[in-house]
Parts: sequence; structure tokens; C-alpha cells
Amino acid sequence: MQRCRTCGAENPSRLITTFTEGGVPLPEPRDECSECHPELPPKPPKLELVPNWEVNPEEYDTLAYEDGERVPCIKDWARGEFEQRIAEGPVAKSEEAEAIERKREFARERNTQPMSEADVQKVKDYIRDQMTLVERMMGAQAAGVVLP
Repeated sequence: MQRCRTCGAENPSRLITTFTEGGVPLPEPRDECSECHPELPPKPPKLELVPNWEVNPEEYDTLAYEDGERVPCIKDWARGEFEQRIAEGPVAKSEEAEAIERKREFARERNTQPMSEADVQKVKDYIRDQMTLVERMMGAQAAGVVLP
């Protein structure tokens, strides 16, 4: 239990003990607390990490095993809300903005040199060949020659 030596208050919200004054040791340490000096800022509260199933028990079901072990399992609606908060959060938005910028940068770099007529014809021929192969495969599946 802390006690201020100046005013005697028990467990003050802020307690500062001074041992030196200008580099010279004091004969007896001096206390200043939030009781005798109200201008002192209060001590920040101690933060503790608490599992979500203890804070929001309505979002969880409990599985009980034969050996007595109990395991919390999140409900589907709570999982959906959590995933939606993550998908709409600032991190997801910044990642999406970065991905869009990378895509635009790639397009800017790629489109600096237009394709020649020969390159255009080569791409058209490749796509035409691929479509022909797909049509042949679909025809063979329809005829029962190739299993789907």
C-alpha cells in the first residue's frame, strides 16, 4: 500500500517521490501526490488484455467435452460482423488503395510503348486459337467423348 509522506493519503492516484533537488541528495525523500498537489496529472489506468469471450459472452457458444473441458466457439452471426468490420476498416481500405495504385502504375508502365501491328496480330491469333480449343473441348464433352 502506498502512502504519501507529505499528506498521509493512502493509495493516491499519482505519487512522485523526489530524492534529489538540483543534483543534491535530500536528507529525507519528499513525496508529492495528487491529494496534496491537485495539478499533478492522474496516473493512467492499468490496461489488461481480456479475451473477447469474457467481454462479449453472448457472441459465443460453449462446447463441453466429456473430460470437462469447455471451449468457446464464436457464433456465425458474430463472425460475420467481425469479418465485415475488418473488411470495412482503415487497414483494408489502405491496402485496397495501395493495390489500385500498383495496378495503375503497372498499366502506366506497360502503356508507354504502344503495340506494333505484328504484336496486335500475334495476340489476336493466340486468343483465337485458345477459343477454338475451348469450343472443341466443349463439343467433345457434349458428345460424351470427354468426361467433364
